[in-house]
Amino acid sequence: MLGYVRRAQGDEVRAQELSEEGLRLSRYLGDNRTAAVSLSTLGLIARHRGDLARAAELFGEALALWKELEDRRGVAYTLCNLGVAALERGEAGHALEMHEESLGLYEALEDKAGQAFALINLGDVARSLGDEGRAVSRYEEAMVLHRELGNDRGISSALRRLGAQV
Repeated sequence: MLGYVRRAQGDEVRAQELSEEGLRLSRYLGDNRTAAVSLSTLGLIARHRGDLARAAELFGEALALWKELEDRRGVAYTLCNLGVAALERGEAGHALEMHEESLGLYEALEDKAGQAFALINLGDVARSLGDEGRAVSRYEEAMVLHRELGNDRGISSALRRLGAQV
């Protein structure tokens, strides 16, 4: 988990070291929740570095653990990460499936922040497919949720994407 914090602070080298160490220890201890977090962090690092195949592999391992744990929030979050990696690989159809499934889980959990996250990603997929109207609709839906939550960073993200549609 410390690896996740270090990544958020911008120290990917240390984040990778800590996440790899955490993964080894969590596997040794049979702690699948910590292993899933470590795998997700390593997947984010791999994606940021452009190693999309490795990112998908790591996210896939994390997804299997979240499913085993029956943690729907973990599944939803990881599906979004898999969807982003798929879109970056040019697999818009696969990305769409991942993000739609994630949105459904977030809606069932009544997790508005998660819904907004998935909606932004669905807007990105629609934009990549040339469906500007659908992209705008998804970004606007996300912005409404971010406003309800008072999430200025999320509002900014939605507005930036809406501005790119003009």
